[in-house]
Amino acid sequence: MVERKLRVLHIAFNDLGNGGIQNQIMEIARQTSKSVKNDIVVWKREPAFYDEEFKKYGNIFIVPHYEGKSKLRGKLDFFLRYFSVKKSIKKVIEENGPYDAVHSHKLFESAACLSAAHKAGVPVRIAHAHLTKTKGYRMTPVRFVISVYNSVYRRLIRKHATNMIGCSRDAADYVFGKGYGDVVHIGIDTDKFDLLKCETVPRKNKRLLHVGNFSVHKNQLFLVKVFSELRKLRQDVELVMVGKESEYRKNVEKLIQDNGLSDYVIIKPHDVSIPYEMANSDAFVFPSNFEGFGIVLVEAQAMGLKCFASSEVPAETNCGLVSYLKLEDGAYKWAQTINGFLQKDTLRKPVDVSEFSQETMANNILKIYCSDYKSI
Repeated sequence: MVERKLRVLHIAFNDLGNGGIQNQIMEIARQTSKSVKNDIVVWKREPAFYDEEFKKYGNIFIVPHYEGKSKLRGKLDFFLRYFSVKKSIKKVIEENGPYDAVHSHKLFESAACLSAAHKAGVPVRIAHAHLTKTKGYRMTPVRFVISVYNSVYRRLIRKHATNMIGCSRDAADYVFGKGYGDVVHIGIDTDKFDLLKCETVPRKNKRLLHVGNFSVHKNQLFLVKVFSELRKLRQDVELVMVGKESEYRKNVEKLIQDNGLSDYVIIKPHDVSIPYEMANSDAFVFPSNFEGFGIVLVEAQAMGLKCFASSEVPAETNCGLVSYLKLEDGAYKWAQTINGFLQKDTLRKPVDVSEFSQETMANNILKIYCSDYKSI
């Protein structure tokens, strides 16, 4: 190993809240902390879920985007901030470096971040793709502009990145272009997601579980429709939903109430014990409109939980317990399929998810960080 710690600057997608991309950043920081000092740039001033823990591994630099209430001003900021983002990242590097690597998680805006790192002489410049293309939306003038914007930034990423990685093949193809970049799967804590280590409690009802921050992305409105149809097929079923509060969640809660499901749907905060919830459920439902990977499906399978996911979720998540369904098949078809599984007395058996361990992911990432060092 090298005699000193490597220094890596992460560029957050937004902040260090409790979400999928943030969880992956935190796992990288935890697993590499013995040989890497990890700093990070975040784009929001508000304190976030992982801030205090991240400070154990390095510094947090706050570079806020536009924070006003004007939607028009916000959109203009999004489209015009390339040079301000580049300038800010270059300043962070010059004032706090030198860095051995810059690891950007900022989707297409990685173009500006890695351009700054290139100009500042950072030898290893990583673009990390976590999301796939949003589907099902009609083309509008704004979306056309976004597509052009993405195309230009895609080329700039390929110009300035020394390494391009995606959490799935679909994610890499979307952000970098078809066939570009390598796949580095997300890692989970296989010790934490162990069915034998989790307490289970007796239940009268069958229980469906969903974990995901409330958003169009995670498609909980469709999930409520599926559950409503399932309740027509059987009365001994309930739904647990885990996720952050949002405006979208208010729409979900209204649909639950309008369908008379309030007594059968339980909404829990994002910081509950996910392994416990999985241990005490009968099936996991994940009807995402789009998904970069869907690591929660791997966690569920590690707990032996049968999963029903939309066909928009990458097939790489399937360790043997995922059934993929098309969203266009409708809520009733989903309900029928889930009911067919619940009618069976299936023995619950965890599957091998070792290829998605934190250690495997961290070792793959560390090799990239070390790629400029011949002595390692």
